[in-house]
Amino acid sequence: MHLLLNDSASARGLIFMTIIFLSIIIGYILPNSKQLSLNQKKLGLNTFWEKTSNVDKIIIISAIITIVNSVNIILSFYPNLSEITYYLKNPGQAYIYTKSIRRNPDILDESGGFGSIITIALTLLSATKYIFLIFSFLYWKQLKIRTKFFSIVTLIIYIISSFLTGAMITIGAVVLSLIPVAIVNIKRKKNVINLPRKLSKRPKRIKILFAALVGICVILFFISNRISQENDLFEGIKVLGFYISHGYIGLDYCLELPFETTYGFTSIRGISTMFVKYLGVPDLFQNSYLVRNEMINGYPALSVWSTIFPWLASDFSFYLLPIIMGYVSFQFSLLWNKTIRTGNPYGYLLLGQFFIFWFMIPANNQVFHTLGNAASFFLILFLYAKNKKFYIMQNKQEQQVT
Repeated sequence: MHLLLNDSASARGLIFMTIIFLSIIIGYILPNSKQLSLNQKKLGLNTFWEKTSNVDKIIIISAIITIVNSVNIILSFYPNLSEITYYLKNPGQAYIYTKSIRRNPDILDESGGFGSIITIALTLLSATKYIFLIFSFLYWKQLKIRTKFFSIVTLIIYIISSFLTGAMITIGAVVLSLIPVAIVNIKRKKNVINLPRKLSKRPKRIKILFAALVGICVILFFISNRISQENDLFEGIKVLGFYISHGYIGLDYCLELPFETTYGFTSIRGISTMFVKYLGVPDLFQNSYLVRNEMINGYPALSVWSTIFPWLASDFSFYLLPIIMGYVSFQFSLLWNKTIRTGNPYGYLLLGQFFIFWFMIPANNQVFHTLGNAASFFLILFLYAKNKKFYIMQNKQEQQVT
């Protein structure tokens, strides 16, 4: 698409992306001998994970943190109800407004929110939005009524705060994180409901098409509203094409630049910014492909996309990226298989992070792009590792008893 829509058609970029694509495919199929297909498994939660006594508690605690975080975000930008009402109707304009506030915080007469320390603590707990939502979907039929009500209210408040920041990724990320759960649920229902092939496919296709249509309309509304308050959807479609492909222009430019390592400051930008801000560490991000691309070629480092690859290559070089992407794909394949086999709910959480990573490849290193995103990934990874170890120990004890 990039080669068709844009002027910067680089053969080097095409060759690089072909190698990356092949490495991802190879990485995914390497553990294929150990995998079980969706047809070969009893889908859903394993007996061990079917219902634990503290699931409702986990969801409610995560939902409360998500609500507090959402309210904090709203109060940080909007001093009165009239502005909240206006920008809620114009999320594209809200994106421009909040972006200007971040760059020039003195615009507001007084700082809102709950203070910097609480804000940082809430940011470090950003994973709670994924936990309450994915757990709610997984355990919905088993949840108490009050937990279900609390989950719905939390979701509404989170959507409102997302509209008021105007960033599509705030909604897009949680939608992407739900894809693994949705895939398994669709397949499980098809196995349980023994309908003729044509009849079983028809409702599923209608639901998928309807959900996709709603998602596309929301994205086009966000984009068109950024351009104009008239919400011209046709203009939104044109800009959407640019959104999908323009990152590869930046990649083309970066492929022509020499390598200068930034020692991890670019790949984990969300964390390294904290070191620079609070510890006075030199900002090695200034040596990244993205910054040097802006200095040499005039292509903006952060206001537009350059794909994920210059972010990773700034620390590892473009030559190592096929190995890195192949390894990520390999781990994703193993995790997908293990989660289907064990039904580990924390596996679904981690799979959601992988789906965000894959879908945002044309944009940036989204999983580690901000402190909240990076903290979400590492917290979910910790919870997965901890509960996986507990699951293995329980299985060993059961085998010893039998």
